[in-house]
Amino acid sequence: MKTQDIDKKIGMPDVDAEWAKFEREVIDKETPSHRNVMLWGLSIAASIALVAGIFLFEQGSDEQAETMVAEAEKPVVPSVSEADVTVPVTEETPVIKEILKTEQHSDAGLLAKATPEDTKKKDSSDAQPTAEEPVKVFSSVEQSPGYPGGQKALQEFLKANKRYDGLAQEYGAKGRVITSFLVDSLGYISDIKVVKVMRMSYDSLRLSQETEEMQQLVKQQITAQLSEESKRLVSLMPRWMPGKMSGKSRNVRYMIPIQFP
Repeated sequence: MKTQDIDKKIGMPDVDAEWAKFEREVIDKETPSHRNVMLWGLSIAASIALVAGIFLFEQGSDEQAETMVAEAEKPVVPSVSEADVTVPVTEETPVIKEILKTEQHSDAGLLAKATPEDTKKKDSSDAQPTAEEPVKVFSSVEQSPGYPGGQKALQEFLKANKRYDGLAQEYGAKGRVITSFLVDSLGYISDIKVVKVMRMSYDSLRLSQETEEMQQLVKQQITAQLSEESKRLVSLMPRWMPGKMSGKSRNVRYMIPIQFP
């Protein structure tokens, strides 16, 4: 009896027929779920490969950057030629001496090319300026300075502005104060000085009441008072007409007497 017949008789399945059916229905026929599993596996593999590639690229870039930094930090050693090794250059070398000398005198080349006249011009320009010459003042000129309006106007000015009080009035002091001042070429007055106080007289009765020591002190104080008053009067004067010499206005020292009282 055949094996198939025995299997049918005892109820055993046909193994060969079942395997052939399995191959035909399961293995040979690819299901959709099977394709999805394969695609998912391929996606995972591609992602892993991409991550690995990026990591390796970044690692390579870091190593390249570190190499570039290390190269940049290396000290630069200048190349030395055979001439540099054979002839050591020091400050004692004649060539270096000439260079140092030229650097210390930057205008040495210009001076070498300059003519003696140019050198003299430069020396004269570098020389210290001389002191300003004093303004020339005349004591005698062809045309003397004048008060505007003449002598009569001058006397009226002095009389109207003169102050006579204090000790001078108390002791009846009389006298003349010679006052000097400068009338410049524009007619302005400056440098006022008292030259002399002369012809002084006092109220003898009033002065005799004082001791000799007090009399001397009173006279000194009156002289100082009249001197200050004379300078004050001159300082109040308006602009004068300047003195002239050879048709030109000059600075002239002038004097006037001021009478008290």
